[in-house]
Amino acid sequence: MKNKIGLSISIDYEIREKGKLIKSKYNIPGHSFVKQFIQWLFVSSFYKGITMTNTSGTPISQEAAYVYDTQFLTSSSSWGVQIGSGTDAVSINDNKLQTQIAHGTGTGQLQYSTGTTAAASTDATTTTWRLSRVFTNGSSGTVTVNEVGLVSQVYNTWDVINYYLFCRDIVSPIEVTVGQQLTLNYNLKTTI
Repeated sequence: MKNKIGLSISIDYEIREKGKLIKSKYNIPGHSFVKQFIQWLFVSSFYKGITMTNTSGTPISQEAAYVYDTQFLTSSSSWGVQIGSGTDAVSINDNKLQTQIAHGTGTGQLQYSTGTTAAASTDATTTTWRLSRVFTNGSSGTVTVNEVGLVSQVYNTWDVINYYLFCRDIVSPIEVTVGQQLTLNYNLKTTI
């Protein structure tokens, strides 16, 4: 019998314009937990130091993960669910999106909302934790999303914060036209 125990990612998205659903896609398989995710699990579990590369590309001696946080703030594109226009294949060593789409209303930008999350839900065989963020196109042109990621804020000590990429996935191009809102959900699942 094949072992089905696992940790997986799926991605959902919806595009709305003036409250009306324009396009949606659900259960897109995510494939790409990157190195920092496993490193974070190690540091959190054993409180042993390890060198991790943050989203700025700086190697950090992460002594302990006192707190990690994915409750991302309004207008903060530094952490939480992120989107980008990059198309390079995912590497286990990725520490940031290839080309993150900036927060704003200028050309090629989208407005990042406050991220949301709820308690994990569980059925007979699966526990799912969903992290969501809405992106609004307030620019003067269409913005195309090709990559998505999940970045966590991790405290090295109680007052030193680092940002680490945990997941990065390439998606079929998602075009967000002027005035539209893209809701992106990252679903983390454990299955027995």
